[in-house]
Amino acid sequence: MNRNNHLALLFIAVAAMHCKKMLVLDMPPGGIATEQVFNQDTAAIAAVSHIYYVMAQGAQFMQGAHTVSLGLLTDELRCVGVTATKADGEYFSGQVQPGNSVLATMWGDPYKAIVLANTVLEKLGQSTGVRTGLKLQLMGEAKFLRAYNYFMLVNLFGGVPKVIGLDFKENARLPRASVADIYELIIKDLVEASKQMEPFPAGGVKREPKRVRAYNTAATALLARVYLFRHNFDRAVLLADELIRSGYYQLAARQAAIGMADSEETIWALWPAIDGFGTGEARRFIPFTAGAMPAYAVSDNMMDGFETGDHRKAAWLRYFMQANEQGYYPVKYRQNKWPAEEAHCVMRLAEIWLIRAEARAKLGRLEGDRGAVMDVNVIRSRAGLPPLPDGLTQYEVLVAIEQERRVELLAEGGHRWFDLKRMVNIQTYKYRLEEVMSSCKTGWRPYQSLLPVPAAELTLNPALVQNPGYE
Repeated sequence: MNRNNHLALLFIAVAAMHCKKMLVLDMPPGGIATEQVFNQDTAAIAAVSHIYYVMAQGAQFMQGAHTVSLGLLTDELRCVGVTATKADGEYFSGQVQPGNSVLATMWGDPYKAIVLANTVLEKLGQSTGVRTGLKLQLMGEAKFLRAYNYFMLVNLFGGVPKVIGLDFKENARLPRASVADIYELIIKDLVEASKQMEPFPAGGVKREPKRVRAYNTAATALLARVYLFRHNFDRAVLLADELIRSGYYQLAARQAAIGMADSEETIWALWPAIDGFGTGEARRFIPFTAGAMPAYAVSDNMMDGFETGDHRKAAWLRYFMQANEQGYYPVKYRQNKWPAEEAHCVMRLAEIWLIRAEARAKLGRLEGDRGAVMDVNVIRSRAGLPPLPDGLTQYEVLVAIEQERRVELLAEGGHRWFDLKRMVNIQTYKYRLEEVMSSCKTGWRPYQSLLPVPAAELTLNPALVQNPGYE
């Protein structure tokens, strides 16, 4: 069988078996060539479904790698159980090595999805057999998923190879593109995706699987996050405001498990690669046997960050006491046994409120109906906390926003790591990562704000250069 037929089988058969929440598709006898895949509506849908499946199968979601490893790397989590691994120990110590097994997946898994997205974009772009509207929608989804994976890569490693074509030999020799170049591609993809993807249905969506396939609002949400990270605060405010005012999403009335794909707060969730398998976070955080020691706990530093009366502590943490160890572990995802019905929440409305708050604060818009304080108080109110006091300075508001992000987004996909990397203390002019890590990780150095390029990738591609400090 030639490579085209292998690719067709990969797209269709796997999508049919594992993406049934999105599409049920029977495999035609004998397989079909790649060109035929992208000239049939149902087969083209299956090809895009497979990108979601490959992402769900990767360590970020299947094993909760970003949540656990980046949580250990910051001041969020600590190792307590015997099931913590050598790789975990490197993250917890702040000394991640190029040969770290989790690190390899953080680099390799996104590129698997990126290559599939590139295939969809090139082949579907040449197609004449797929309906025009569907073709644009599917290409928009592929651009969105490619942008998401590049966003993860650039924030973990800095500049990375910009793989956009299908020449495998050429891709294997690509040097690292600059951070600016990668972000330029991300923004271009997201702007186009937000115009091409299926609009969010009028009247809202109440049941899954609707939110496990991305609508154009997911592209808008990610673009708002990107603009915040790139200091384009006006655009971040504009897009966050658009999502909040749309009425498509609502903050859940109370803190609950975030893994329900039909939650009115969920903007985009990723369904597990295997139905009933649940999320990596639930399996890794919650002991399988009642009363057993968890592998990971919330750090003492993080626990001190909860204000008295914060409902999130009771809703999202569970107390344990075992032998000489006690503390709390996260239960944002709660179904750790078969058959689980939770999906991995990638983006939700609470983050959008905090994006708008931070961007407004950076622009000096602190008070009033269009001020940062009002946005922060919305999140605090749901948590059962009083509003912020009047008359806060810009510095005090930014500190309050970091605090709310720290608690609200605890143990969700590495938000704390990404926040500390980009946030600057406007009084000391130091990155918050340097301030936090120097106090909680012995021997940590500023060059470690970027993770090392995995050793195996350097061997495979001589054009790659290691990040400074790891040579």
